[in-house]
Formats: sequence, C-alpha cells, structure tokens
Amino acid sequence: MSPDPSTPQRTQSRTPSRAQSRARRRPLRAVLALVLALTAALTLDATAGVSLAGSASAATSSVTAVTPLAGATTGGTTVTVTGTGLTDAMVMIGPQIMTLTESDDTHLVFVTPASAAGMQPLQVLTTGGTFPFTYTYVDPTVTGASPASGTTAGGTAVTVTGTYLEGVTSATIGGVAASLVSVASDHVVLTAPAGSGANLSLVLSRGASLVGATTWSYDAPVITSVSPDHSASSGGGTVTITGTDLGPSPSVTIGGTSAAIVSASRTEIKATVPVGEPGSAPVVVTVGGQASNAAAFSYDAPTVTSVSPSAGITAGDTLTITGTSFGTSPTVRIGGASATRVSASHTQIVVTAPGHVSGASSLVVTSNGQSSAAFPVTYGGPVVTAMNPATSSTAGGGTVTLTGTGLAGASVTVGGGSALVSSSSETSLTFTVPASASGGTADVTVTNDGLTYDAGDLTYDAPEVTALSEASGRAGDTLTLTGTSLGTAPTVTFDGVAASVVSATHGQVVVTVPAHAAGAVDVVVTHDSGSSDPVTFTYLGDPPTLRKLSAGLGPLSGRTVAITGTHLEDATSVTIGGVAAAFTVKSDTRIVLTVPAGKAGLVDVVVTSPTGTSNALPFRYLPRPKVTSLSRAHGRAGQRVRVRGTALKYATAVTVGGKAVVFDGSITGRVSFVLPKHAPGWVAVRVTTPGGTSRVTTVSRLRYLAG
Repeated sequence: MSPDPSTPQRTQSRTPSRAQSRARRRPLRAVLALVLALTAALTLDATAGVSLAGSASAATSSVTAVTPLAGATTGGTTVTVTGTGLTDAMVMIGPQIMTLTESDDTHLVFVTPASAAGMQPLQVLTTGGTFPFTYTYVDPTVTGASPASGTTAGGTAVTVTGTYLEGVTSATIGGVAASLVSVASDHVVLTAPAGSGANLSLVLSRGASLVGATTWSYDAPVITSVSPDHSASSGGGTVTITGTDLGPSPSVTIGGTSAAIVSASRTEIKATVPVGEPGSAPVVVTVGGQASNAAAFSYDAPTVTSVSPSAGITAGDTLTITGTSFGTSPTVRIGGASATRVSASHTQIVVTAPGHVSGASSLVVTSNGQSSAAFPVTYGGPVVTAMNPATSSTAGGGTVTLTGTGLAGASVTVGGGSALVSSSSETSLTFTVPASASGGTADVTVTNDGLTYDAGDLTYDAPEVTALSEASGRAGDTLTLTGTSLGTAPTVTFDGVAASVVSATHGQVVVTVPAHAAGAVDVVVTHDSGSSDPVTFTYLGDPPTLRKLSAGLGPLSGRTVAITGTHLEDATSVTIGGVAAAFTVKSDTRIVLTVPAGKAGLVDVVVTSPTGTSNALPFRYLPRPKVTSLSRAHGRAGQRVRVRGTALKYATAVTVGGKAVVFDGSITGRVSFVLPKHAPGWVAVRVTTPGGTSRVTTVSRLRYLAG
C-alpha cells in the first residue's frame, strides 16, 4: 500500500533501513489477515490476543485498549489502538483494512470509513496474533444550536450540539456555506454566513452525506429611530430609518403602504414617504420575511391656511379651502354644519357652504379622525352683540333687550318657539320671554331678511321653594310646595325618592308624599335649570298595629304570650288590662310578653311606641278550675261520671288517677267522662284549663270497685 499523503510523517528517529523494511512488509499484511481470518483453530490468550495454533514461537504482542469503540455512521472517527508489539500490525473493520495515519510499537491511529448503523468486528492483526473487538456504528444526532439566532451580517459563532458529530466536514445555513471552526463528537462550532430569514435549515454534512440538521434564524430587523417622524399627507419627502439587521434586501411600509427605498444598508435605510392619511402611520421594515417593530410615524393633522371667501358667506356659496394634509376624503364643517364637498386634494378642498346663522363662525377640516384648528369665517345678516338680561323665571313674562346691527324688523325665537317682539330698531330689539316648562337654557335666534343669527343662550332660573303646606306627615299625604321658577314639569324628591306630582305651576306644586322611614328628610325640586335648596319635611312613623295573640286565654299570672303585628320594633310599653307587662321585642312584627297578675275576666292588650298607641286585642284571665263534686263517689270501668265545679269552661284535659281520659263539656263547662279501666282503689279526678289544673280534694276523689 502506498502511504496516504495526508498521514503525518513518522518521526525522524526511525532509521531509513527500518522504514524501508517496514514498507516491504506492508503488502504481506493483507495476506496475513486473510490467513488469520480463514484459520479454523484459534486460541484466545488474555495477554497475547489470538494466536495461530502451533505458533508458540511468534513474537509476543498485546492490545490494551481500542478507543473509541463507537462512532458515527458517516465515518471520520479517529480511533487509537494502544498496546505492545504493534510494529507492522494492521487493523480491519469487517472485511475492510484501515489506513493507519500513525503507527509505532505501542499505538496505531486510523480514521473510520462510513458504514451502516450496527456492530462490526474490529480486529488488530499483529505478528504475535489477532486481537478481536467489536466496533459499533451509530447514527449521529443534532439536538440544537446556540445561540438560536444571530445578526444578518454573519459572523455569529454558533455551537451545534449532538452526538457522533466527529465526521462533519461542512455546514450550511439556509443553503449558504458556513465556516467550520471546530468539530468534536458532541458539538460543532461554525461561523454563520451573512443572510436573512427565520427557521432556516442548519445542515451538517460529511462529504455528500447528511449528518444532521436543526433550525436557525437570523435576527429580525429592529428600528431604533425614524427621522423625521411625521409628514404631510401628500408625502414625497425622504425619511431616514436607523436600526440593526435592516438588510439584506429590505422592504419598508409606512402606515401599511409600501415606501420606495432610496438607499439601504444593514443599519440605515432612506425611503420616500408615500401618500397617506392624517394620523398614526407606523414604519415597519421587513427582511427575509421577518418584520421589525412598528416605529412611530404620523401624517400631520389638516392645516387650513386660507378660505376664499371667508366673510359675507351665505348658504350655497362656493368656498375654496387651501392648506396641507387634507388627505383623500376630508370633511368640512362650518359652525357644526356639514359643507358639501365638491372636490378635494391633499392641499385644496372646494365645498358648498351650508345654511348658518349670520355672524362669526368657524370652519374645521377633519380627515381620518384628525381635525384642523378652527379657521374664522363670517356669515352675513343680523348681528347681536349683547343680550340683557340673559336670565328669566320659568314663568316668563319679562322683557329682554338685544343690542347689535341689522335688528330692525327682525323676528326672535327662544328655544325654537316664537317670542313676542315689542320694539326694534337697527341697533336694538326688545322681546317678551316665553314660559318654560322645564327650565334650562334656550337658544335665542334673530332672523332678518332670510338670514338668521344665533344670539346665544337665555338661562331660566333654578327652582326655589319658599314654603311647605305641612311640615310633617305620613306617606300618602298631599303636600303643597310654594315658590318661584318651579316649572310645570318638575321632579320633586323626598330624600332622593321621587314623589308623584299631582299638579304643577311655576309658583306651586302639589305632590303625594312617597313612602319613607320616620324622620326628617330634604325635599328638593329639580328641573333642567338645576335643583332648589332643600327644605325639611318630617315623616311621622306609623303607630303599632296588633294582629293576634298566640293565646287569648291564660292564668291569672305568669303565662308567656306572643303578639304579632306591625311597627312593633320601637315599642316602649305593653299593658294588659292597664297593667304593665314585661316584654321582649323580637322583631318589627313580634313581641313576647309575660302576663302580669290580674283578675278573672276579659281585658285589653295594648302596645305603645313613640309613634302612637296600637289597637287593643282581648285577653281573658281564667281562674284555676275547682272540682266541687263528682256524680258518683265509686264506680267501675265503663261508667260515666259527671264533674261539677267552678271555672271548668275551656277545659283542655281531664285525668283519672293521672291518666288522661276522653271528656265532654269543654265549651259548656259541664264536664263528663267514662271511667277507664283501673285497679280497685281510690283515684283523683283533675281538670286542666288555660287557667291551670284543679287541686286534689276529698270531693275530687273516686273509689274504683272490684269487678
């Protein structure tokens, strides 16, 4: 084999005779490898490797390491064999003999060729034997690139990470060759070329073979300044855009419209401003499909420099407006009225004047939401310079004098309604103010010879309340408010709650008092001129109302009774038959009381609060019932017994020997019952009513007979 010209030359310490001898022996290596591969009887030795059977006289060799034993399928992995007696040794991977780039007695170096992924036998063949190993080919991988982006000018150092990349010989970004700086198994360092775009393919190759790929981006353009940052809507000027990564091959838009580029570099672009509309128009630079930040730029608001004619204007006149930045679709208003546009350009507008009152006014041009400063114009006709007085009661009837020019024979309207003119001259006019239902301000116009002048606003006085017909009352009462400028359509509120207006004149309003809690409140009259000063009205609370008692009967003292009703929350006393009872207020609708001692009979229950005294509910005191005799002193089960006594009416229970029995006569007081079963002997008969339970006496005892 002839030496590889790329293989480093061996050191000069080796004599030429040895080198020549080694060269003569190299062709024998292939023969030796073939012989060793076909030999059927191989003997493994831990230190001598594999030796030919029966070759005990061969020179001693050893292989201590082969590093690495795995590499990329693309080849290019540098493998080092270390050991002893390696002079004249050779290496095979599979059937292929490796070209040694370095060799001496203790080490061999070679570069792997490309191969499919998987394991291949690696054999080191020496004069002392064959040493077998396994070499694994692994597909290389690319896991990423850092940094992930860089300047469009190129020169960014990019580190591509992965595995088994040692065979890489070239790299491209977006199809453009990148310079390799260093190559290692787990990373490749390269220098990015100039370019543009995002998510471009970064490809690593070995010769014509693909090693791996990832994506890489060039930085998007960044605008740092735009000068100038505004323009007339007619455009045409040059704007300078500075920033970074502005190239190569940029495009520029201003307000979304393409701008012609005059010159461009990666840090500065000069472009011609296109025609636009007044208002914001951001500047954006796009390079390689990536758009920059939107830099502030605007087209100027309209500016009016002249109006012809600007004085003595009448409706229908043609006006020519000159200025800048009118845009393509401007609107024109004079005194708030729209003028009809005849033609328009960025510097001139022709309109037809709208109808307008005579006198001074202003013209405003608006385009794309941007308006010019008001430009003064004047309409012909009557002119008012003063109005005295400029206020009036809502009742009207007063006189107002206007001062100005062109007033002789003029007519007047107030709030759109005609006003009576009592006198007029060229410089003065007097009229009577009409009434106003809801006050506020009313526009006063003067018309003469078909031309109208806006004289300004007449203000009606705010309402004033001077008296209330009643200082206090309850919801539902009728209340009369007296005052001035009350209007005929006012709103009247009691502590903010609207009252129903029954009738209204400018001097008197009648209302129905709305519902409200007891106490003092402010009464206010309001219309379009404002609100009156508040006057005080006091709500009287409702007196307590009783609906029912939880029990209308009870003992002579001590029973607890609940009262239900309304307006009970502020109760100060509860009386039963005029006697104060202890009570507890549970809510505005419930009171619980303890019945005080009283005499038998019917009495009234009454609740008192600061707002008054309630209606009365009846309560009947009942004495304790008393048994005075039984119809039989002895008996058997099933026999009827009649009970005589006092206060037996309203009986609720009868017991015999402590056992309740069914009885008759609760309402009449004639109580009778049938004896239940019981053992022979004496038992007590007791009667219970809401007044209590009868005591046991000798006359209330009964003896059960046997059988």
